[in-house]
Amino acid sequence: MSNAQDDANYDAFLARQFLQNGEYAKAAEYYQELFNINPEEYYEDYINILLQLKDFDKAEKVTKLMYKQSENNPVYLLDLGGLYAKQNKEEDAIKQFNKTIKELKADRYSINEVALKFKNKSN
Repeated sequence: MSNAQDDANYDAFLARQFLQNGEYAKAAEYYQELFNINPEEYYEDYINILLQLKDFDKAEKVTKLMYKQSENNPVYLLDLGGLYAKQNKEEDAIKQFNKTIKELKADRYSINEVALKFKNKSN
Protein backbone atom coordinates (compact mmCIF):
# COMPACT_ATOMS: atom_id res chain seq x y z
CA MET A 1 0.00 0.00 0.00
CA SER A 2 1.31 3.45 -0.87
CA ASN A 3 1.85 6.28 1.58
CA ALA A 4 -1.06 8.22 0.03
CA GLN A 5 -3.38 5.27 0.68
CA ASP A 6 -2.06 4.91 4.22
CA ASP A 7 -2.66 8.61 4.82
CA ALA A 8 -6.20 8.43 3.40
CA ASN A 9 -7.00 5.37 5.53
CA TYR A 10 -5.66 7.07 8.65
CA ASP A 11 -7.60 10.25 7.84
CA ALA A 12 -10.77 8.17 7.38
CA PHE A 13 -10.12 6.52 10.75
CA LEU A 14 -9.64 9.90 12.45
CA ALA A 15 -12.72 11.34 10.72
CA ARG A 16 -14.89 8.47 12.01
CA GLN A 17 -13.42 8.84 15.52
CA PHE A 18 -14.20 12.56 15.63
CA LEU A 19 -17.69 11.86 14.28
CA GLN A 20 -18.36 9.15 16.88
CA ASN A 21 -17.14 11.48 19.63
CA GLY A 22 -19.48 14.24 18.44
CA GLU A 23 -16.57 16.49 17.47
CA TYR A 24 -18.25 17.61 14.25
CA ALA A 25 -16.00 20.57 13.43
CA LYS A 26 -12.88 18.38 13.54
CA ALA A 27 -14.65 15.59 11.66
CA ALA A 28 -15.74 18.08 8.98
CA GLU A 29 -12.13 19.05 8.29
CA TYR A 30 -11.16 15.43 7.65
CA TYR A 31 -14.32 14.58 5.73
CA GLN A 32 -13.83 17.59 3.47
CA GLU A 33 -10.40 16.27 2.48
CA LEU A 34 -11.74 12.74 2.06
CA PHE A 35 -14.65 14.06 0.02
CA ASN A 36 -12.25 15.93 -2.26
CA ILE A 37 -10.38 12.67 -2.90
CA ASN A 38 -13.43 10.40 -3.26
CA PRO A 39 -16.75 12.30 -3.39
CA GLU A 40 -18.96 9.24 -3.95
CA GLU A 41 -17.65 7.39 -0.91
CA TYR A 42 -17.71 10.26 1.59
CA TYR A 43 -20.67 12.38 0.42
CA GLU A 44 -23.29 11.04 2.87
CA ASP A 45 -21.13 11.38 5.98
CA TYR A 46 -19.83 14.78 4.94
CA ILE A 47 -23.33 16.15 4.28
CA ASN A 48 -24.62 14.81 7.59
CA ILE A 49 -21.75 16.49 9.44
CA LEU A 50 -22.38 19.80 7.65
CA LEU A 51 -26.03 19.56 8.67
CA GLN A 52 -25.01 18.89 12.29
CA LEU A 53 -22.89 22.03 12.12
CA LYS A 54 -25.77 23.90 10.43
CA ASP A 55 -23.37 24.83 7.62
CA PHE A 56 -26.22 24.93 5.13
CA ASP A 57 -24.37 27.00 2.52
CA LYS A 58 -21.54 24.49 2.24
CA ALA A 59 -23.99 21.56 2.31
CA GLU A 60 -25.90 23.18 -0.57
CA LYS A 61 -22.71 23.69 -2.61
CA VAL A 62 -21.57 20.10 -2.02
CA THR A 63 -24.98 18.69 -2.97
CA LYS A 64 -25.18 20.79 -6.14
CA LEU A 65 -21.64 19.70 -7.05
CA MET A 66 -22.59 16.03 -6.65
CA TYR A 67 -25.73 16.58 -8.74
CA LYS A 68 -23.62 18.00 -11.58
CA GLN A 69 -20.88 15.38 -11.29
CA SER A 70 -23.45 12.59 -11.29
CA GLU A 71 -24.89 13.79 -14.60
CA ASN A 72 -28.02 15.05 -12.86
CA ASN A 73 -28.91 12.09 -10.65
CA PRO A 74 -32.22 13.18 -9.07
CA VAL A 75 -31.31 11.61 -5.73
CA TYR A 76 -29.21 14.72 -5.06
CA LEU A 77 -32.25 16.92 -5.74
CA LEU A 78 -33.98 14.98 -2.99
CA ASP A 79 -31.07 15.83 -0.67
CA LEU A 80 -31.31 19.47 -1.73
CA GLY A 81 -35.02 19.49 -0.96
CA GLY A 82 -34.34 18.00 2.47
CA LEU A 83 -31.68 20.63 3.08
CA TYR A 84 -34.14 23.42 2.25
CA ALA A 85 -36.81 21.82 4.45
CA LYS A 86 -34.39 21.82 7.42
CA GLN A 87 -34.01 25.58 6.89
CA ASN A 88 -37.80 26.09 6.72
CA LYS A 89 -37.54 27.10 3.07
CA GLU A 90 -40.73 25.24 2.18
CA GLU A 91 -41.18 26.66 -1.34
CA ASP A 92 -37.62 25.77 -2.32
CA ALA A 93 -37.99 22.30 -0.79
CA ILE A 94 -41.21 21.58 -2.68
CA LYS A 95 -39.62 22.83 -5.90
CA GLN A 96 -36.70 20.40 -5.48
CA PHE A 97 -38.98 17.48 -4.56
CA ASN A 98 -41.08 18.14 -7.67
CA LYS A 99 -37.92 18.43 -9.78
CA THR A 100 -36.77 15.08 -8.32
CA ILE A 101 -39.93 13.41 -9.60
CA LYS A 102 -39.78 15.21 -12.95
CA GLU A 103 -36.15 14.19 -13.59
CA LEU A 104 -36.57 10.62 -12.36
CA LYS A 105 -35.66 8.17 -15.11
CA ALA A 106 -38.22 5.50 -15.91
CA ASP A 107 -36.03 2.60 -14.88
CA ARG A 108 -36.29 0.33 -11.86
CA TYR A 109 -32.84 1.20 -10.44
CA SER A 110 -33.42 4.99 -10.46
CA ILE A 111 -36.89 4.67 -8.98
CA ASN A 112 -35.66 2.33 -6.23
CA GLU A 113 -32.69 4.59 -5.44
CA VAL A 114 -34.88 7.66 -4.99
CA ALA A 115 -37.58 5.72 -3.11
CA LEU A 116 -35.04 4.26 -0.68
CA LYS A 117 -33.42 7.67 -0.13
CA PHE A 118 -36.83 9.24 0.49
CA LYS A 119 -37.78 6.46 2.92
CA ASN A 120 -34.51 6.86 4.82
CA LYS A 121 -34.96 10.65 5.02
CA SER A 122 -38.43 10.28 6.53
CA ASN A 123 -37.30 7.90 9.30
